[in-house]
Amino acid sequence: MKRLADIAENSSSWSRFHEMGPDDRIELHELVSRIAMAEDAGDAEALEELIAAECEYTREGEVMGPYIAWAIRTAEQLVRIRRQHANAYFDVTGWCRAEGASYLTLVRTDGESSPRIAASILVRDTFEKRGGRWLLTAREHTAIALEEWFVLPD
Repeated sequence: MKRLADIAENSSSWSRFHEMGPDDRIELHELVSRIAMAEDAGDAEALEELIAAECEYTREGEVMGPYIAWAIRTAEQLVRIRRQHANAYFDVTGWCRAEGASYLTLVRTDGESSPRIAASILVRDTFEKRGGRWLLTAREHTAIALEEWFVLPD
């Protein structure tokens, strides 16, 4: 009988051995939503709980640095912008690892007018399950559409 660790080494065996269960998918959907809410609130403590310390942020192929620091900095700059994730999907990529993608819509909610879409962004995420819970370990943004008046902070 093969050990579980030996099965995990072989990706073709792994994909047959383990399909991501509904609990994992629900946890990942909730994680992405909780990160967006923490970013909106500028809640550094929540971000540190949800995102691995080594998580890097990449935008348009350029590494921007640690994601937590970027998220906190942008929360201060994007005070009246709310994040909405949609069409998220997740796939198992290895032992306690997953990748996912979603579309992020940034909506301006300044109270001066009705909400306006500021940007549409394709988000690619990498996750690891550590200590029984999923964490974001890498995030990449690719802009699909940006309004002229909107500039993503560096």
